[in-house]
Amino acid sequence: MDTAAHTDPSAAIDDARAATALFAGRLDALTDDRLDGPSALPGWGRRRVVAHVAYNARAIQRLADWARTGVENRMYLSVEVRNSEIDRGVELDAADLRALFTETAASLDAAWGALSTAAWDARVETFQGRDIPASASVWLRAREPWIHAVDLASGATFSDVPPSALGHILGDITAVWAARGEGIELRATDGGSGTVGGGGSVGGGGSVTAARGEVITGTLAELTAWATGRGTLPGTDRIAPAWM
Repeated sequence: MDTAAHTDPSAAIDDARAATALFAGRLDALTDDRLDGPSALPGWGRRRVVAHVAYNARAIQRLADWARTGVENRMYLSVEVRNSEIDRGVELDAADLRALFTETAASLDAAWGALSTAAWDARVETFQGRDIPASASVWLRAREPWIHAVDLASGATFSDVPPSALGHILGDITAVWAARGEGIELRATDGGSGTVGGGGSVGGGGSVTAARGEVITGTLAELTAWATGRGTLPGTDRIAPAWM
């Protein structure tokens, strides 16, 4: 799911930089031997997580280049091209894989810095075929290192992610669920306020609604872990519906 929320470029870029810093810190904490080990994402090694996040930066940069030049430049030409790119990254030696992550993140940041106000409003297309303003693509980037920093299994949890970002992630997820008619309401016990992606909100009652029906409660961090398929919640054996 791609959200059109969080479209203020300066705020979104700050969010993406913070997410990248969290991921970078957790990556730096891994020795090369541990980098070769499994991640917390079933079926993915840590190397695949790093390669995925690195090449995602390059894909989002293509959208920035599209917005700047007006010349169509899609994130990926196909699923096969995307997967083969990640496969190549997995095979890099540890130093080169770490450098790939650093270099692609820095290059993307520089590409954002080159965009004019008009370019931020230019329309681009996500990998899923959704038409969005270039400004919305920044959140699509920020979401990746926020979530995958946890997948590195190197000390990060969703408690390390700011509540505003957790709200956006949950908003993206609930929007997918709502479109499918899933009757789930998420209630954050630690409250918070502010608009989130996907048309949901975290208000005084700490509620993010996909559709009226089943109610799931927990802290924002617990709900995000559960909703993304990366954790369980006390008091329920309910498995979160798929969202990707």
